[in-house]
Amino acid sequence: MGRREVKTLSGKIKLGLLSSIFLTRPYSWIHSFLIGVLAAVIASQVNAFSFIMAGFESVLLYILLCSILETKHKEVGRPLLPRLTLLVVFVVSLLIALQTELSIAFYGGFVILSYLYSLKKIEGFGLFSFVARGLMVITQFFVIFFIFNAQLSILPVVFALALALLMSARNLIGDIRDIKTDKTTFPAVFGKRASLQICSLMLLLAAGLLAAIGSYLLASLVILLLALILFIKNAFILHRVLIVYTTIILSLALFQMLNNYLFILLIPVDALTNIYFYKKIFRKANSKTK
Repeated sequence: MGRREVKTLSGKIKLGLLSSIFLTRPYSWIHSFLIGVLAAVIASQVNAFSFIMAGFESVLLYILLCSILETKHKEVGRPLLPRLTLLVVFVVSLLIALQTELSIAFYGGFVILSYLYSLKKIEGFGLFSFVARGLMVITQFFVIFFIFNAQLSILPVVFALALALLMSARNLIGDIRDIKTDKTTFPAVFGKRASLQICSLMLLLAAGLLAAIGSYLLASLVILLLALILFIKNAFILHRVLIVYTTIILSLALFQMLNNYLFILLIPVDALTNIYFYKKIFRKANSKTK
């Protein structure tokens, strides 16, 4: 094999690796990591090893979701995520989850919900896919929580529900972004106005839950998010804002609990990954989506 052929092959391998990374949506890795850390903190596991393991498992679960989703994407020109990625992520994340009966049970729930969510382009499945996405956050949170064999109380339930409502609202905004290309989702069937009303209701419920446990700062941030939804008309931009906003809420929640500025520093890092990676994902929707 000549030098030119080796260089071409090397270039193709690098391109394939980059495409695989892009398809796992790195712009959501940081807030996925923070969901795991939050679950560990609420489970009273306040040490570096627990943070790393919990965050790593949470990111693996998110990548597992992306890998399952990519098996259903058939668009011409879209790169293919190697099935080996799905297998490796599944095995590693499952091994970490094999700690307690409850962590295994919630892991199974996450996988089932991920598969159902991947069917959103099929009529009937896509209508309430945003609800499935919220339920996935609950299972993701409790996989981590029960890995540490923690005792269930009102605090983890409230945080899991609030995160689920926030994620469901964000996913619904994503469906509005794709309203011209995905014809089976809630916005495509019931329209943008009804979808925004549902988003507003979910965010109000999330704010109410957080206020009920005394997290008034986080509750006020969720209320502020309602104003952003009304102010930003472009769903493409709004969805990107909501991704970073999720990290802001999680970072501030952890800062309040641990008084550690490291979590605040993750906010600009998340914004930079959003700026770089968001447009790298192959999708039919673009910045003209309204």
